[in-house]
Amino acid sequence: MASLDGKVPPNLEILKYSERRAGGENAMGWYVVEKTPIITGNDLQHVRAMPATFGGGYIVVFNLRPMAVEKFREWTKANSGAYLAIVLDEVVISALVVRGEIPDGYVTIEGNFTKEEAENLSVKLSGG
Repeated sequence: MASLDGKVPPNLEILKYSERRAGGENAMGWYVVEKTPIITGNDLQHVRAMPATFGGGYIVVFNLRPMAVEKFREWTKANSGAYLAIVLDEVVISALVVRGEIPDGYVTIEGNFTKEEAENLSVKLSGG
């Protein structure tokens, strides 16, 4: 609230953050996010956890449905370096840094996840 001078603009909301980190500890806090999502779970397809190609650990990958690709491309192009929150039931379950434009709708979420963490995130993104 302090960063917003005590006032939340109508297009934003403050959501709780809760994420299990490597080693089993939970990270908790708050994020200010836009009320209108860029994409929703309905825009995702083929969500899966898989071993990372470089550096070990696991990643989560998915494809966007064709109708969401252009909208997401424009947003990632304009917001490189910004955070993208993954919100489930009004709780931020992960916050990612956008590394650049994602032109083709193929998204990789890196985070040095364990196999279990990646699988859990994959299930949550799939709506399960």
